[in-house]
Amino acid sequence: MKHSPGKWEAEFVGHGGPGDNPEEVWEVNNGHARIAEYMTEADARLIAAAPELLAALRSAVAIIESMGADASKGRAAIAKATQSNI
Repeated sequence: MKHSPGKWEAEFVGHGGPGDNPEEVWEVNNGHARIAEYMTEADARLIAAAPELLAALRSAVAIIESMGADASKGRAAIAKATQSNI
């Protein structure tokens, strides 16, 4: 599985929801397409960082394994994110 390309950004798009206290609405986009919408700012920022976090984890797993240590938790997280074995 391959994620949408480009740098992902979290962007405030307004307020929404019923009642007198509408919630903030955020979206994550890559400059070409919306990746996700209607979430908290914290969720939007975490999702926007996902491609960089995945790349960093792949690098960390490679370093850990080159030292002969167990990186199975890192490998499992990568597999969960990509729905594949690395």
